[in-house]
Amino acid sequence: KRLGATVAERYGAHESEYLVLRMELSHVVNNLENYIMHQVHSDAASALDEGLRDAQDLDDIAARHNKFLHRMRDRCLLNKKAVVVADTVRKILNLALEFRAWYPQYIEAKALLQKGNDGLVAYEQHQQSQDHLQRITAELRQCIRLLVVVLEKIVARGFHPHLDDLLTRLNFNHFYDRIKGRGGAAMTRV
Repeated sequence: KRLGATVAERYGAHESEYLVLRMELSHVVNNLENYIMHQVHSDAASALDEGLRDAQDLDDIAARHNKFLHRMRDRCLLNKKAVVVADTVRKILNLALEFRAWYPQYIEAKALLQKGNDGLVAYEQHQQSQDHLQRITAELRQCIRLLVVVLEKIVARGFHPHLDDLLTRLNFNHFYDRIKGRGGAAMTRV
């Protein structure tokens, strides 16, 4: 293909859409991992280390360790109050696994169609994988919008101020505010 061509021109409209989906999934998963490893685990582990140094006996160690586990659970939003967030994150991670299963099938079917092999079987596989990838795209956007809205409300109420960094990373430049479903006022933010 020509030099300087757009992704859509180079790979086709659907292919470029799936590359964007792949990058969105990567963005969300990487930022969730970063949040858990650096905002949650590192801070809680440092507090645990400090607490263990000051522990007087085995009961004190057990109490400090339980406090560490509860802090980790709460910061990861795995408590009863944050079930919507946990379910949404779980759904996003499952969508990433689905993408990992369906995208190679799409590529394989597309290659077979381009070669002219197994016409009907390749066409059906291509259509089926394309349908699944379209569904994954729609569900991912919906899940991310829900996650952003819920995190905005949690941060605004001051319950978990450490989530502000995660919210900023996930919704950098207010990208998900501009996606359909967040109202016209959000469209003007840049």
